[in-house]
Amino acid sequence: MKTIEFERKVQHFCAEWNMFSEGETVLCAVSGGLDSMALLKFLCEKAKELDIHVCVAHFNHQLRGAHADKDAAFVEDYCKKHELSFYLGSQDVQSEAQKKKQSLEEVARVLRYEFLEKIAIDIGASKIATAHHANDNAETVLYHLVRGTALRGLTGIPPIREKIIRPFLTVTRMDIEEYGAQNQIAYVQDESNFNVKFSRNLIRHEVIPILETINPNLAENIVGTVQSLRQDDTYLMEKAKELFDTAKIEDDVISIQKLILNQTSPAIAGRVIGMIGKFFAIGLSRVHIEQALLLVEKASSSKKLMFPKGLCVEVRFDEIVFYIQGKNLRPLEQKTLALSGVTELGAVKLSCHLIEYTAKLRKKPNCLYVCAENLEKIWCRSREVGDEIRLPNQNRKTIKKWMIEKKIPRMQREYMTVLLKDESVVAVFGIGTDEKFAPIVGQKAYEISMEML
Repeated sequence: MKTIEFERKVQHFCAEWNMFSEGETVLCAVSGGLDSMALLKFLCEKAKELDIHVCVAHFNHQLRGAHADKDAAFVEDYCKKHELSFYLGSQDVQSEAQKKKQSLEEVARVLRYEFLEKIAIDIGASKIATAHHANDNAETVLYHLVRGTALRGLTGIPPIREKIIRPFLTVTRMDIEEYGAQNQIAYVQDESNFNVKFSRNLIRHEVIPILETINPNLAENIVGTVQSLRQDDTYLMEKAKELFDTAKIEDDVISIQKLILNQTSPAIAGRVIGMIGKFFAIGLSRVHIEQALLLVEKASSSKKLMFPKGLCVEVRFDEIVFYIQGKNLRPLEQKTLALSGVTELGAVKLSCHLIEYTAKLRKKPNCLYVCAENLEKIWCRSREVGDEIRLPNQNRKTIKKWMIEKKIPRMQREYMTVLLKDESVVAVFGIGTDEKFAPIVGQKAYEISMEML
């Protein structure tokens, strides 16, 4: 594939997924290998056309001694030569993996993304670009298939996940190698990529070559299958959401009619159970979901299951009921929000940075957008009795009424973080931004995300 065809294909993919917004900063994750150096080359070449500002981040996992240091120095020298902002992170992944009793691969991935997220917040980057490509997607699907997975696991690597974007998912490793050769892209080789003691390397170097003897277009075909499966999964999730919305929420209990679940396909009913788990911020495994569905199908009444983190699933006559046993939550203390950085508020972490609010902005879950004009200081705390908010084109209501309408369970209400200017409610996570503080296109805005610690 010629350079012009390669770049056109990647640009079309980026436009299809609306990956870039005008004037935004994109943090490119660069290991120094061919894939990430090719991505950096592409982004820099297209920066003016896409109207983006490119910065570079490199994470040293401290697993390869002097070789890893040389990789970091290579990327840093490249950035100096091309006048790119460079950010270096480093952590002892081996020690962390031993401490957490987890695999090197998993701990390395978590620490790397934590570093990238932190740098993105610090510099106000609204996107983090990684160099995953079609072969990576094929490897991921095979890896999930071997371990056992539901349909979601077979949809592969998503092109966009929150602020993570993957412009190269539409091209293969061979396409990138040709692009690198045609453009004489310098890169370093990580010898650990050939170590087949790591599961993904084993799939890459031994399993996939065997499968390619059956079909040389394996990666492209798996990508096509992934796209089809993702459409199927999206449809099933939409149907499940319709049923989930029939659930009744009172205080810290969510209940749904047994008949509703029994009369629908297990593919949809299982997703409803999974959504209820997420509602309580608990990820339920396939085994848990199957147990819950069996309970719905077989139990007459007064049967109960105990799931992780105190989640109880109980049959009460014609309903199946979910609740947290023995949950005792404390209100969040009031703090000033860091307008560029991270604020920890009890069990909640808020991340804030300044962006330009554009029509193409892809809004993220658990994220609020607040007009930055005349807003030099923002307070954050738990909701209090009498707090009110008026959403755009809506009547003013108390936060309590909004939470009832939006089916927010009582157990989560103390963690419903409220943002304030003086005594006025600016925004509430899970509800929205008050119309007085809602940004309009072209304005500077604070993007504020929340996650549980």
